[in-house]
Amino acid sequence: MKRRTLVLSGFLLILLTSLYIGFLFKTVPGLLFSNSNEHSSSSSNTTSNEHVSNSSNATSNEHVSNSSNTTSNEHVSNSSNTTSNELSNSSNTISNTAPKNYNKTLGFEHIYVINLPHRRDRHFKMGDIEEVLELDFEFYPGVSNNDSEILDKYDFNIPLNIKTCYVSHYRVYESIVRNGYNSCLILEDDVDVEMDIISIMTDVYRILPDDWEMLYLGHCNWDGDGKLIGDTGSFQLYESIYPVCTHAYAVTLSGAKKLLSELTEPIYAIDIELMEKITQKRFKSYTMEPSAIVQWKSKDNPSDIFHAGKPWTYPLKKSTLHYLGFQEIKYD
Repeated sequence: MKRRTLVLSGFLLILLTSLYIGFLFKTVPGLLFSNSNEHSSSSSNTTSNEHVSNSSNATSNEHVSNSSNTTSNEHVSNSSNTTSNELSNSSNTISNTAPKNYNKTLGFEHIYVINLPHRRDRHFKMGDIEEVLELDFEFYPGVSNNDSEILDKYDFNIPLNIKTCYVSHYRVYESIVRNGYNSCLILEDDVDVEMDIISIMTDVYRILPDDWEMLYLGHCNWDGDGKLIGDTGSFQLYESIYPVCTHAYAVTLSGAKKLLSELTEPIYAIDIELMEKITQKRFKSYTMEPSAIVQWKSKDNPSDIFHAGKPWTYPLKKSTLHYLGFQEIKYD
């Protein structure tokens, strides 16, 4: 009996132990997993929140950085643009106010060379003079008999061969006024120039009156009966009386404006019309004597306008074309 009681007690103990163990397996794992989930969730949330926070901060920082960069870039860009614009404006101001190199334009603001487009031989010859004397020329297209479209714009009742030359010079006056050049030297494309022209003009400017409107650097006749203005030692400057030829003369802006209004009803060639106006004291004009620029006349260099005999010309002291190796074929 006692033995049976012990067996039952052992069996009950085992049963209770099993039940207790089962209870533990059902409850504790739940608690364990719950804690694990909470930890995981907390970790996850923490990580997620940290990630979101970091992302947010990163985004915010990126935004701030980008904004800062954008602002910085805009500032740099704007500063750069402002500086660039200021430099550009400064450059424009300088280019609009500063005169050209004095020596390259002989003290004038601009030099025109009237050249018929088909006379390439004269263009090249004048180009050689430009290069060796280190000058700066603008080759301005002359008007020929075939340029009817241009000639028809000017109601000048004069012979065609005279009108072409007249219109060529008149168009240069228009260009001077249009560009606002304070003074310009006008050359025809058949000239020879003194080698020392730069120093010659430097000396002439010292005696040239400030109110001049026209200046003849070359002419085809002696008009020395006018008043002597000054003497450089090599050249004299006179008031113009009867200057003839237009191969080398200078005009101021005010002079060009007056020429455009005074030369609207021509009767004669351009040089005679100018002489008439000067004789009538319409212009303050001066003439250099002797000529520093002369016409280069040769049998192999005929004029496209006048086909006359031996021309009037002067020898130069130091011919640029002779220096370059050109030799004129003398007229008989």
